[in-house]
Parts: sequence; structure tokens; C-alpha cells
Amino acid sequence: MATLRELIIKISANSQSFQAEISRASRMGQDYYRTMQNGGRQAAAAARESERALSDLTAGFASAGRAAAAAT
Repeated sequence: MATLRELIIKISANSQSFQAEISRASRMGQDYYRTMQNGGRQAAAAARESERALSDLTAGFASAGRAAAAAT
């Protein structure tokens, strides 16, 4: 049967391992949050750029339509 000292050493080792895993999981969570936050910003910027491009394209079509109507 294990002595009290051996049990304390095992519990201490398991506790240190557990703390290391918790720290690692915390870092992974922070990295995930940062990645999602940056991805959201990039997606928002891409959506704004697409909206601007679509607006420019619509204005171009409207201008071409007016020019065609004036030519007839």
C-alpha cells in the first residue's frame, strides 16, 4: 500500500500537470478569441469593400443606360 508521502507526491504531480493543461487551454482560448475577432473585422471590411464595388458597378450601369437612352 502506498505511503502518505507517495500519495502526496502523486497528487502534487497530478496537480502540476493539471495546472499546465489549464494554462495551455486558456492560451488556446485566447488565441481562438483573437482569431475570431480578427476574422470578424476582416469579414466586415470585405463586406464594405464589396458594397462599394457593387455601388460603383450599379452607378456605371445607370450611366451607360442614360447614355444609351440619350443616343436613341
